[in-house]
Amino acid sequence: MDKNEVLIPKPLSDLIESCETICVSSCCDIDAFDINPEAVKRWANQVGSEKLAQAKDQLRLLKPEVEKPVGSIRVRTAGGILLLEPLADWLDEWEAAMNAVGD
Repeated sequence: MDKNEVLIPKPLSDLIESCETICVSSCCDIDAFDINPEAVKRWANQVGSEKLAQAKDQLRLLKPEVEKPVGSIRVRTAGGILLLEPLADWLDEWEAAMNAVGD
């Protein structure tokens, strides 16, 4: 993995992939994801509150790694690789949606 590549661990990557409902990321990149509290809640109801709490912790630990990236960043999930420029902003969207659901 190079310095501009971030591996998103499970269960956070599972949550992200569950919200890839608008399109596929290989086509629409970050626009493929429906990031909202309802989608997060659906996922949390399926996997349980412990997985949601773990995903929140993973996101909290991931954010400092990508605060000031140089150039684009590749995000690797089980579903593929996303090329992201505003990764910190994208993670902020996920954090807001997850926090709206609670624990």
